[in-house]
Amino acid sequence: MQRFSIFATIGILFFVLITLGSKSSNAMKSDLCIALASNDQKAIQKSVDGFLFSLPAAEEKQENFERIRAWLAGHDCVLSAEIVPGELDTEPSIKLFSITLKAAGAKRSIGIMLHPGQWKYNLK
Repeated sequence: MQRFSIFATIGILFFVLITLGSKSSNAMKSDLCIALASNDQKAIQKSVDGFLFSLPAAEEKQENFERIRAWLAGHDCVLSAEIVPGELDTEPSIKLFSITLKAAGAKRSIGIMLHPGQWKYNLK
C-alpha cells in the first residue's frame, strides 16, 4: 500500500511539473507575440534573451541557429521564420532571423549578437 502511495505521489508531482512547464513556455510564447505586435523592444529582448540563455553553449552555431528559427516559428503569431544567410560584420557579429507575422504578413528581423559565451538580442 505504501508503494502505491509513493508512486501516486511521484506521478502527481510529475504531472504538475509538466503542466507548469508547458504553461510557462506558452506564456513566454504569448509574451513575444504581444511584444512584437506592440513593437515593445524591451519585452522582445526579455523574451528572446530568456530563450537564448537556455541554448547549449557547446553546440555548433548552425545547430543553435536552427533551434532559434524553430523557436521563433513555434509562436502562434509567426507565419514563418528563416535564418538569414551570413552574419553582419560588426563587433560582436550579428546573426539575423527573418520572421513573417500572421497579422497582415508583416516582416520583422530579429538580430542576435554573437558574444562569446552568451548570445543576446540586438536591441536596435
